[in-house]
Amino acid sequence: MKRFLLQFGTISLVFLIICTVLSSLTYSERFIMYKTLDTPYKKVAWNLNVIEKHPERLKNSTVFLGSSLVQGAIQDSLLQAKNIAAVNMAVPHNGNDLNLYFFERILPLNPEKVVWLKGKVPYTGLHKLTPLLYKPGTLLSKGQGLNSSFIHYFFKRVKLSMEFIGFQLFQGEWKPTSSEQTFLNRPYGYIIAPGALEQEVFVSYQQKGNARTDEYFNLYLNDFKYQKELGADGIGHTVQNWKRKLVHKGYLKSNFLRNVGAQEAFVSQAVDQGLENQIELTKLYVPLLVDAFDYSQASYRRSFYQKTTTDEQVPVNSLNAFTFLGQADLWSDEDHVNEEGAFLFTNALIQACIFE
Repeated sequence: MKRFLLQFGTISLVFLIICTVLSSLTYSERFIMYKTLDTPYKKVAWNLNVIEKHPERLKNSTVFLGSSLVQGAIQDSLLQAKNIAAVNMAVPHNGNDLNLYFFERILPLNPEKVVWLKGKVPYTGLHKLTPLLYKPGTLLSKGQGLNSSFIHYFFKRVKLSMEFIGFQLFQGEWKPTSSEQTFLNRPYGYIIAPGALEQEVFVSYQQKGNARTDEYFNLYLNDFKYQKELGADGIGHTVQNWKRKLVHKGYLKSNFLRNVGAQEAFVSQAVDQGLENQIELTKLYVPLLVDAFDYSQASYRRSFYQKTTTDEQVPVNSLNAFTFLGQADLWSDEDHVNEEGAFLFTNALIQACIFE
């Protein structure tokens, strides 16, 4: 038994050393573009192309970072038509880690302002592309902890490293296709969110679903009770209430399980670097469908978004109301506005002098 444990421990140690070495490889930008161009994350390749070949677009510009909410809601073409120098560098999927990656890449190019998406709820985990963009040591130096998210990231990084070795050996002549090159040459980063919201979904939100969903997002402000539960007695209601509190504090805010602390640490890193480089950093709230309805008669405490620790460091900009988006034909789905909705939202931000 002792011999078995010794052999097992030796094999495990050797395996860990090999994985650590593999995960520490530096990927070429060509490999990163190869891995992203033919995926929903092709804006990563577009961003890298702008940084390398068109850095003048970023100088003295307002740069937008965030998820598909920003990618499909901020029309940098409209902003530029209004004489506001802007570049939409948002990439699908939430993650302050990916935002930080591009924030650090554009700092030397002297943007005037960087606008960072403010989420409705705190971000969790890591962005799906973080294993492609960060080496483990670099990620840990940015505030990432040794938790479940890091373990998942680490082994995905190892897998990518083996792909990178194969790419270097067998894909040496890789170049973007003509259609991919056309995409890379686009002058704007805005990409229309696909699809169309079904009328039945909109009606369900309009009639009843919106109020229930809005209350759900704001339970933390109302002692974790829905309005219909106020005054209700019984052990069942008490247990339900404590269960919600436990899930919120013990799970949703857990850095080991959900990586929420690291996500805030990434923003703090950007704050420090922004101050050092004299670049203004702000946050912007982009609405979901649930926000497009009138809650003036709501009897519960509410906010469009939950505050996080870095909201005290970074100003959060938000319109006071989003009822001008309260039509089904302005949305591609419950989270994303379509082209017309994006035009109205971007124009509303201009009218509200958000970019001055």
